[in-house]
Amino acid sequence: MKYKKRSGAGGSGFRKGGEELHHTGIGEEAHLLLKLIGELRTTIAQVFANPTQVNVSVLIEILRKLLALVHHLKLKKGNKSSLEAALELSIASAEVIPFSPISVGINLQQLLDSLLSVVLQECIHSADKDQLVIAIRAAEVALANTLRNSGIPGPAGPAGPAGPAGPQGVAGAQGTIGPVGSQGNPGPAGAAGLNGATGATGATGPAGGATGATGVTGATGIVGSAGVTGATGDPGVAGATGVTGATGAAGLAGATGVTGATGTAGVTGVTGATGAAGLAGATGVTG
Repeated sequence: MKYKKRSGAGGSGFRKGGEELHHTGIGEEAHLLLKLIGELRTTIAQVFANPTQVNVSVLIEILRKLLALVHHLKLKKGNKSSLEAALELSIASAEVIPFSPISVGINLQQLLDSLLSVVLQECIHSADKDQLVIAIRAAEVALANTLRNSGIPGPAGPAGPAGPAGPQGVAGAQGTIGPVGSQGNPGPAGAAGLNGATGATGATGPAGGATGATGVTGATGIVGSAGVTGATGDPGVAGATGVTGATGAAGLAGATGVTGATGTAGVTGVTGATGAAGLAGATGVTG
């Protein structure tokens, strides 16, 4: 689904008297929303009169288009989430096989109520808001008439206000006294009483008889076991370093080493080249 491009720097707006009024809710998409609500009203009458697979598929497709549009709109956080939830429930109930007119009708009624609440709360151009409210009410009337004509009870309306309290009734006659109940279980034992006062001290008795004989000396006791060996004492302090001893005498000269083996004779050198012939001597004087 393609949406109309937003005007200006990303906000929806309307021109009035040469001045553009920006809105953060339903702006340019109001006409698309109005078109989808009209298609929903027409489809409601068709699907409840004849819930074929084709008609149900058309209803689901319109609800999906509405859900995509709501995702695109810049609505208040609470309004957007509640409207998306109502659309998801309506789509889910319409996809149930077999088709349940009561479940779908109740969810569509809640969807239209939520959609009307969002339109009334959001910032929309007054002319577009009026058209949207009229279209939503027409869809609600079409849904109510369809449910009534098909013999399906519509969703329960909101509870009315509580009526005034009625006059107090006449007091009834006093009932007869019931029989005496059975004896209850014994109660817990009471707390102990206080101690009585101390009696008077009796008279001193007569002195005892003569002192008895000294008893026999007892046997010598057993020698006790040896005590535990005491702990080892701490090590003593290290003694001072002794004086360095005198230098020892020089050792004897070592023996002469063994003569080494004679080396191998070297290779004979190459014979040098023959020298050039000398110049001829001068001729001697004739005799």
